[in-house]
Amino acid sequence: MKILLIADQPWQTEVLLRISKEISSLHSQVSFDLAVCDYYMFRYTDAFLNGIKSAFHGTVFTQEKNFLSWKNSDNHLDYDDDFIKKWEQNYCENISLSEVFASHSLVNSFENKQYYNIILEKWHKKIIYDTNKWIEDVITLVKPEICININNFLYESYAFYLVAKKKKIMYLSIIPSRIQSGWSFRDDLGYGMNHELLTHIKTFFISDRSLELTKDLEIKLKENLGIYNSISNELSKKFSVGKFLGLRMLMLDLRRYLSRIYSRFFIESVTQRKKIKLFSENHIKLTFLELRILLVHNFRRFGLRIWGNNSVPKKKYFLWTLHVRPESSVMILGDGADEIEQIEEVSALLPDGYYLAVKENPIMFGMRQYRFYNRLRKNKKIILIDPFMSTVALIANSMGVIGSSGTSLLEAAVMDVPSFALGKPEFSPFLMSNEFNNISEFIAKCLSGEKLNSQVLVAPYIGWLSHSMDPSDLPFLHDLKSSEADAFITSLTRRIILFIRNKNQVFN
Repeated sequence: MKILLIADQPWQTEVLLRISKEISSLHSQVSFDLAVCDYYMFRYTDAFLNGIKSAFHGTVFTQEKNFLSWKNSDNHLDYDDDFIKKWEQNYCENISLSEVFASHSLVNSFENKQYYNIILEKWHKKIIYDTNKWIEDVITLVKPEICININNFLYESYAFYLVAKKKKIMYLSIIPSRIQSGWSFRDDLGYGMNHELLTHIKTFFISDRSLELTKDLEIKLKENLGIYNSISNELSKKFSVGKFLGLRMLMLDLRRYLSRIYSRFFIESVTQRKKIKLFSENHIKLTFLELRILLVHNFRRFGLRIWGNNSVPKKKYFLWTLHVRPESSVMILGDGADEIEQIEEVSALLPDGYYLAVKENPIMFGMRQYRFYNRLRKNKKIILIDPFMSTVALIANSMGVIGSSGTSLLEAAVMDVPSFALGKPEFSPFLMSNEFNNISEFIAKCLSGEKLNSQVLVAPYIGWLSHSMDPSDLPFLHDLKSSEADAFITSLTRRIILFIRNKNQVFN
C-alpha cells in the first residue's frame, strides 16, 4: 500500500514522519512518500530537509524547482492556459479555481502585504499552473491509495485534496478539534462536513450524554477557562500583568527584537541561498513592523487603552470576533473572503437599535494599520471592542455571533447562543446557520425572542469530538522532544490505522 504524506513546515512534517515510522513497524507492506508543500523548509531549514531525505525510505517531493523558476520576472508568460482550464473542469466542483486560489495565503496575504513583496496578478496563472501540475505529477508518480496531512493551512493541501477526491483516493486530514488539546480525523479536509460523517454523528451521538458533555464545556467557558488552549488566550494573559512584570516583559521583548534583527540582517541574508522576489520578505519593512508591534504591545501593557471599548456594550448587539489573517479559517474555510467587507455587509442588515460589536484578535494586535480600525470606527453600526476583552462575556450578552469560521462560533453554540458561519468551518452543520438560508433570516430569528436551542444542535458534534479525542493528545506546535510526545504519536498512529481500517478494510 502506498501512502503519500502531505507536509506543511517542520512541526507537521516531523509528526507525519514519526507516524509513518510507527505504521511501518506494524505493517511492513506499507510504503510512504512525502510531499513538502511549503516554501519555508528548502529556503530556511536545509539541514532539517536534508536530514529527512537521508533518513526517509521514500521519495521526498518539494516545489524547489518551481520556486527557483519564478526567479526571473519575465517568467509569468510560461504556462499552459488549457491545462488550467481542464484542471478546473476536472477537479473544481461547486467552486471556481479562482475561489480555490483565494486560499493561497502568500499570494492573498492581507496584513502580511505590509512586508511581503506584492505578487502581481499577472503571476497568478503561472503559480497556479506550476503548483497544480506539480501536484498532479506527484499523484501520478506515487499512485497513492491514501493521502495524509495535518491541518488545512495551505492552498497546496486544498488542491491535493481536490485531486484525491476526484481520483477516489482517501484523503485523511488530522486537524485540531478546538476542544482542549484534541484532534479529529476527517476525510473531507474539514471544509464543512460531508454527508457520510454528518449522518454518522447524527445517528450515534444524539444523546443525553452528548448534551451533558456540552453543558460541562459551557461551565468551563463561563469560568473563562476556554474550550482549548489557544495562542490568543495565552497572549491575552500577557496583557494582564503588573507594571513591574510588564517592565521585565518589555526588556525581554527588546532582547528578542534585537536578536531577530541581528539574525535577519547578518545571518539569514548571508546564508539564504535562494534569493528571489516572489514569496520573500522585505527585511527592512518587517523590522519596522515588528518595532511598531513591540511599541503597541507595551503601550497597552502599561495601561494605554485606545483600541476599542473595554466593557460589554450596553446597546443590543451581535458579536463578530476578527480572525488572524492570513490563516486557514479565512483562507480555506472562509473561501478567502475579505473579512472587513463581510462585516460592513452584515452591519448594513441590522435593524435600527442593533449593532455589530467587532473584537480584534489578540494575535493581530499591533499588526494591522490604523486605517483598518478607522474604517470600522466610521461605521455607525459597528462598536469596536478591545482585543483583550473577555470573548465569553461578549458572547453571553450578545443577540448572536456571526463570523467567517472562527472558534467563537462554536463557543457560542456551546453556550446556547445562536451563531452563523458565512464560511465552511468543520462544525458548520451544527450551527444555527444550518437552519436558515441567509443571514437576514438568522438575524430576524435571533430578534424574535424564540428559543433557538443552539446548544442542543451542537451537542452531537461535541459528543463525537469527545469520543474521538485521546487523553494523550497534545496541542498544535507542542514540543515534540518532550517526554509525553511519544505517547501522542502512538495514539495518533493507532487512530489513523483504525480510521483507515474502518474506511477501506485494510490493515487487517
